[in-house]
Amino acid sequence: MEFIEKEENQQDTPLVPEDNINNFCIILTSTVSINPKKRFIYDTDGISRLNTYLKSITQWLEKTNFKIVLVENSGHNFSEIDDYIEKYKERFEIISFREEDIDNDTFDNVGAQAVRLPDDYLYTSKGTSEMFAIYYAYLNSRLAKTSKFIIKVTCRYFIPELENFLKNKNVDDYFALRQNNPDNCEIVGSHVNNISDIFMPGHFLNSDGKWHHHIESVYKDRLLTRIPEERIIVCDVFQIEATQQGGCNVLRTEL
Repeated sequence: MEFIEKEENQQDTPLVPEDNINNFCIILTSTVSINPKKRFIYDTDGISRLNTYLKSITQWLEKTNFKIVLVENSGHNFSEIDDYIEKYKERFEIISFREEDIDNDTFDNVGAQAVRLPDDYLYTSKGTSEMFAIYYAYLNSRLAKTSKFIIKVTCRYFIPELENFLKNKNVDDYFALRQNNPDNCEIVGSHVNNISDIFMPGHFLNSDGKWHHHIESVYKDRLLTRIPEERIIVCDVFQIEATQQGGCNVLRTEL
């Protein structure tokens, strides 16, 4: 039997399946009707928020091949896009709920009590509600259950470069994903094996033993202290269409 020797610079590289994008599931987080007690929200108009979401959602569906889970925590059912719901039903799912309708045990089981306790200072943090919504969507999503890697994206943003960036990433080589700027969290991801490390509310407790009001600091702390650096996908700086930021009067053109 004849063997062919490898050249010195030739290395084995893991093959990435052609349908690699099917390993990813995007969770889009939305709140059409805001809780007026939440702080740091600039765009408070429900119609404005809805229109921004609808534009982004339709782009995610028309221009990418990702599985898309839309989670809405103020109960909006998105009947405006019923035709999209039917057309993309194999890879599009909406999980809509109202926080006030969730039973206490559900919050308690994941350490998200602050979401429902107006006397808790974390109650005013929109990030507490967002993280609970992500974890709730993951637990209740049929699409997430057929995925290896979950990526949360703030629903108002469409990222045209994300699919191409991820298409050759072997998901089993990574535990998490973060934005290029570690202080931002419009994009945060986790391998399904590490979901609880990144997205389980867990009382929003950081490694310093304190509860943190800003979700950005919670994500950053978890990524720095729970995940080896070499196991984190660090995103490129993605160019996006100018989009009004939800928390302050800024038009974002990159994430």
